[in-house]
Amino acid sequence: MGTLRLLADTDLVPAALLERVFVTDFEGTPWPCAGKYVTGSSNSLQEIQIAVEGDQSFYLQIPLRTASGSELMVSTATLRQREEPYLLALELLRGSIHRLTNQNFEWGRGGFALLEDADERISDIMKRFTSVATIPHDWERCHRQSMDILPDVIKLVSGFSDGITAELTRMNATAGIETLLAGNWQDQAVANVDMELFKSVFDTAIIDLDWPTTELSLGSYDWSRAKEQVRVCLEHGLRTISGPLLDFSPSNIPAWMESWRSDPGRLTSRAMEYAVNTVEALAGDIHLWNITSTMNQPLSVGLSDQARLQLTADVVQRVRRLEPKTPILVTFQQPWGEFLVGSETSESISPLRFADALVRGQIGVSALGLQLDLGSWPHGSVERDAIEILKRLDIWSRFQLPLVVFLTSASDPVVGGDSNNPVMNPAMTTHRSPTQNSQATTAKQMVQLLSAHPAVHGVVWNEWTDRANSRFPTCGIVDSDGNPKQAMMVLRELQLQQAAVAD
Repeated sequence: MGTLRLLADTDLVPAALLERVFVTDFEGTPWPCAGKYVTGSSNSLQEIQIAVEGDQSFYLQIPLRTASGSELMVSTATLRQREEPYLLALELLRGSIHRLTNQNFEWGRGGFALLEDADERISDIMKRFTSVATIPHDWERCHRQSMDILPDVIKLVSGFSDGITAELTRMNATAGIETLLAGNWQDQAVANVDMELFKSVFDTAIIDLDWPTTELSLGSYDWSRAKEQVRVCLEHGLRTISGPLLDFSPSNIPAWMESWRSDPGRLTSRAMEYAVNTVEALAGDIHLWNITSTMNQPLSVGLSDQARLQLTADVVQRVRRLEPKTPILVTFQQPWGEFLVGSETSESISPLRFADALVRGQIGVSALGLQLDLGSWPHGSVERDAIEILKRLDIWSRFQLPLVVFLTSASDPVVGGDSNNPVMNPAMTTHRSPTQNSQATTAKQMVQLLSAHPAVHGVVWNEWTDRANSRFPTCGIVDSDGNPKQAMMVLRELQLQQAAVAD
């Protein structure tokens, strides 16, 4: 066990934020860690100690509040373990500038100018950084000046992100590359879905499988909703993705199985039977099977990492035998591995290690899914800029399998109650105040960026309508009354633009 030491104030890193700070290695793989403030500081800067596994250098990832009020994950450059603490604001500045200069060089080498006068603006930032980094032994002054420069760097990164998205989109349009765009109906009855509105944006529908409402009691199945959704999809010329077949999140365990939580063998056997029976019931009408979305994470059912990995592999192989010509997708929630935050052991398997074990086994996995629930915690991920998103996609694309990205973003921090007693969205972080406008902005930027990456073959908006019982409330692009939100209109406009380019 080692320790990273940093100096910061509680404005930069509130104590409650430490549970979402984590470290990664050079490949971006998260390592178990736990942070705490050390009391007894005599000035405004306090020492933070991050306990980490191993003695190598790490990148520190921290959610930073931006000028718009949202959060953005920002990284330091590499930090080695030492007795003298690092000044966190300065290291975040150093890491951000390092990413900027690398991107400017790489794209510039290819003949692309992502941002007007980029060289001059980066040169100015570098001069300001040098003047701060050479302040002798005045931590308070160095911190203040670093904090003055950091927003300008983040703004410049945002400009680069917009430029990258625009350039990749143009390249894809020139090459005629199209990306599947899907919407998730969840548990909606098809009678409640405006099909013309849905088809104006999406060419594929997710047939979401809910174990508690499908297997009402042991061996008693009701696939009527799923079959009706499939029928309507085929009638309207929509492709279908169905799943997840395995989902052990607390809300997806049938009530009659509660007593089985202490019996992993019985639980996994029943899950296998449910998956096999579901595939047999819908066989021939599904274009892509999604095996799981949560099995890479520690769960409340008491299954070890190895048990979850083995069950996932077993179901993949059974589905492959039942549907030999239908592609199989395995999806990973929190693909950066945020669920490792707070762990002080190395027992948990990172998403990349989990995926590597499945892919190396050559068991028939056709594609990998990444679930990006942006701005949500503890089940989702803090927002990243385009540079970081592309880096993560590049890492996952090394498995040489197509990627499908499942995306959500909330439109409201309040999900119920009244003005005097509002019910706050349990998925939201303490800093984020989402609006319909912020959701629409995220939807446009992310769908454009993801669709433009060569490894991404599909993008799924994973919540069609707002549901009170969702783990990600207010993430729908249609409200609970069936009215389109701004994000819906933005996505429809993107589809119209893509169709115009194709013609």
